[in-house]
Formats: sequence, structure tokens, C-alpha cells
Amino acid sequence: MARRISRGDEIDLAGKPGERELVVTATDKDGNKTKETYIITVTTSATDMLTLVERFDQDGAFSGDAAHLLKLQLTTIQQFEKKEADEKVIKHLEGLDTLLAQQKKNKMISEKAFDTLKADTDYLLNQ
Repeated sequence: MARRISRGDEIDLAGKPGERELVVTATDKDGNKTKETYIITVTTSATDMLTLVERFDQDGAFSGDAAHLLKLQLTTIQQFEKKEADEKVIKHLEGLDTLLAQQKKNKMISEKAFDTLKADTDYLLNQ
């Protein structure tokens, strides 16, 4: 899905991990156009996801103790990532996936927060 971005616009790639095509078109003052295409890779980690949970929490995307539980789970994953304990990372990512599903079912998380965190969880599970 293409969308027009102007100078100074932010591009939010949260929840969109993987390879993305970025097409940049520049027009000079005489109307001459130049077009370049770049392939960028968007990655994520437990640390990145913790930042997202903080951002979503500030925006009111969670109810009850949903944010706290996500932070606990992601902090555990973060520690195992640092230790390169891949099996434990996977185990706890699967737990995160279950937690997200429960929070969605119980309406404790906004659609946007769920979709973003679910996409990042799926990306990490498939690495």
C-alpha cells in the first residue's frame, strides 16, 4: 500500500517488521524528478516491544494490569535474549502470544496495540 510522505513526516513502522520497499521521489525547483528505490529491513526485539508497551500505555491502550503483565513478560524475554538462550526466548514469546490473545479476548488491550505487538511477536517467533 503506497502513501505519499512529505519532508518532515514521520513513518511509523511499529508492528511492521520484515523487508519493506521504500520508494523516494524528489522533484527539484525546475520540475525534474528523480526516483530511487530502497529495500529496508525493519526489526524488533523485546527491548523495542517494551518501548512500544510504554508508548501504548501512555496513550491509554490498556486496562487493568495488562501493561504491567506485558512488561513483566517482555523483561523476561529481554533477559533471555541477552543470554542468547534461544529456547527460553521462544518459550516466553509463545507465552507472550497467549497473554496477548487473553488480553484481546478480555478487552484489556486496544486493537492497534494488539495488532502491533502481535505482529512483532510473530516476527520474533519466525526468526
